[in-house]
Amino acid sequence: MSFALDTNILVSAFIAKYGHSANLLQLALTVEPIELVLSEPILQELEGVLSRDEVRSRFSYTNQDIRRIVNTLRKTARIVTVKSRFKVIREDPRDDIVLNTGMTEMLTILFLAITICLGLGGSKESKL
Repeated sequence: MSFALDTNILVSAFIAKYGHSANLLQLALTVEPIELVLSEPILQELEGVLSRDEVRSRFSYTNQDIRRIVNTLRKTARIVTVKSRFKVIREDPRDDIVLNTGMTEMLTILFLAITICLGLGGSKESKL
């Protein structure tokens, strides 16, 4: 099973290292049948969020730490080139990149944060 993760989930995984997001990321990176699929726009957004002063000061991330996090994800996830340009998430259009990352490969996407934005509630798995 392949899936893409929202930047909020990735950020949460590095802020709360023992929370649900961290557990999900750990599974995606270590369990063989599961494949994490990301795109450069998602990695760039992650790097931008982790580089914000309020995040860095609160969690003591250095520039080197942030580069290491992003590069580790780049090496362990499958990085796809986003080809679709759907614009469907009105509440936060920046979340369209996760949908488009998944649609690029016609993946099974574990929506997590996106399902909430679309009003579907809770965690849902959807085949696209």
